[in-house]
Amino acid sequence: MNERVFTLICDCLKPVTYGENSFIFRDPLDCIVFIIDGTMWTYGSSDSKVGQRFSSMSIERLVKGHFYGKELFDRSSDYFTELPVSSKHVKSLTKVEAFVLMAKDLETLVSRFPLQWAKKGSQEERDIAASMLAKAFRRGRRWRYLMY
Repeated sequence: MNERVFTLICDCLKPVTYGENSFIFRDPLDCIVFIIDGTMWTYGSSDSKVGQRFSSMSIERLVKGHFYGKELFDRSSDYFTELPVSSKHVKSLTKVEAFVLMAKDLETLVSRFPLQWAKKGSQEERDIAASMLAKAFRRGRRWRYLMY
């Protein structure tokens, strides 16, 4: 990714804090959450029935360095004609500190730099790139904090 685009993405990230046992996402999915500290759970939503238990296979634990909302990255080259619907519930297990990238900010970046968002590589490669973005942002924030 172009360093200028990377810097603009980092400038768009907003710090958020979610309390313990808070539901994070409702439909539609309007942001990407990069977890800085804490633990979240994701679990199936539309198939669940009242009183039905979820198997441990359907629960995913998200911790420091993980992110949720990759569907927005997948849609980024489609110019957000519709926001995706979250296929899972996301709930904080502990207090969570995170950064969010709002869909409207991502849409602005995509419209300004369309060639940076062409769908390249496999889904796994795009997931790794998003994870690297979160790690690089944390390193940059820490470095800037120490410099000032």
